Amino acid sequence: MKRGKTMLKRIAGMLVMVFLAMTQMSCATIESMLNRHQDDHTIYLASIAPPDYLQNLGFQEAMDLALDEVNSRGLINGKYKLQIEVLDDKDDLTTGMRVAQQVVKEARYTAVIGHWTANVALPTAKIYENGGRLVLSPAVSNVKLTQDASNYIFRTVPSDQDEINKIMEYIQEKGYDRLAVCYADTKYGQGLVELLGQACKERDITITDIHRTFVNQDEFEKQYRKWAALDTKAVFVADALPSGIQIVKQVRSQSPDLPILSAGGFGFDDVNALMEGQASNISYVDPYYHDRSQAKIQRFNALYKAKYSKEPGQLSIEGYDIVHRLADAIEKAGSTDTAAISRALKSTEDWEGTTDSFHFDEKGNVIGRRLTIVEVRKGQYHYSN
Repeated sequence: MKRGKTMLKRIAGMLVMVFLAMTQMSCATIESMLNRHQDDHTIYLASIAPPDYLQNLGFQEAMDLALDEVNSRGLINGKYKLQIEVLDDKDDLTTGMRVAQQVVKEARYTAVIGHWTANVALPTAKIYENGGRLVLSPAVSNVKLTQDASNYIFRTVPSDQDEINKIMEYIQEKGYDRLAVCYADTKYGQGLVELLGQACKERDITITDIHRTFVNQDEFEKQYRKWAALDTKAVFVADALPSGIQIVKQVRSQSPDLPILSAGGFGFDDVNALMEGQASNISYVDPYYHDRSQAKIQRFNALYKAKYSKEPGQLSIEGYDIVHRLADAIEKAGSTDTAAISRALKSTEDWEGTTDSFHFDEKGNVIGRRLTIVEVRKGQYHYSN
């Protein structure tokens, strides 16, 4: 019996030694990986979004195209190259917070491109700001994104306030003085409704009704009768596509011609395709529209088609420009220090993008990006500034 106990003690001791050796090896491996990332003269960017977002909009491929161009010449005297790693936040707040904390914890990430919805971007912005990580947001227009954070948070798309100002000019021009409003119960929808309400009050435009998206057709039809009784001239949809197409279809089930209005969220998809070619009397602000006749856009389209054998996606130019804009700031800063890159982003006037010349203000808002009014009439798109 005593011999058996001795044998068990020896085995236990050997297991402890093996465990400690493996632990030391694991720690050494992690440390080696971190050192490799620090020493290989690679600047790591985290592109944070559900991968299907990036692929469906042509954003990822365009970033890769820009990456090839930047890395062919190198950055900071040719010593550094860029690398983009895609991290999936699943467009979910809990996952997004966890990913943001991971990015801040890992010193190798210099900047973030993302997140893509206000529900995730607004809370995570505070994590990045406090952690000293640059963020360039290509899609979040909510004004609160840059209200509190001003050192490291940038948006490359005009804000909701810019878009509301633009659509209000159109509304007044058309004489739509009585609006019904239907909104998605998201940060984006709520933010638009708040700004629209303020703008209507300032311009003496009556909001006849404000309602969240409808549970079913019966609920919608009941509310629509109220709109009709109150002489509603148009309905504003505070939602993005494709989810916003539900209210568009509900309105068209009752009226073939009641004007439907929206903001930049309708630029994320093809409203006419979603309406099976029958979209009509729909107008919205599009921050991503570009005139294909421009020489720089023709050049980009040719490069994209040569590499991928297909037409660019809805947000391809946005992905291409955001990488070049960040690379230019790194080059100007002459450093991978995020504070220096932030200063370079804010101090550069009239950076020449593919579609516009623009710059950032002290809060990180983009200045100079054009907004286009898109009118869809009988399945055809018409554009005006």
